[in-house]
Amino acid sequence: MSLLRPEIIRDLELAKHGLEILPLDGTFTPLHGDWLWRTDDHAQTMREIRRWSPTDADAYEEYGQLMADMARFIRPILGMVPPTSPVSTRATGSASWAWRASSPASRSVSRRLSSA
Repeated sequence: MSLLRPEIIRDLELAKHGLEILPLDGTFTPLHGDWLWRTDDHAQTMREIRRWSPTDADAYEEYGQLMADMARFIRPILGMVPPTSPVSTRATGSASWAWRASSPASRSVSRRLSSA
């Protein structure tokens, strides 16, 4: 539901049509006869990740921060009208502002993803 923006819910009056957003208390991922259960209990999630990979569990905090940084970078772009050809300066101006406002770590991840 994270990409269903509040303005869309409001504009389409989705609540009048029965939309009810329930809180997500966890995610279940089946894995080779076992599973990974991520919950809203941080300590429990860390124990679950550690069962599979102590290295991943140790990196989980940094991963969470990088995801938050990337979300801050992407959020302004989600509501933009896609540029037409030639590239709209309004679109590139907003995107470059979001890029400059993002953390150095998220810019590094973004560069690595774009060069992959």
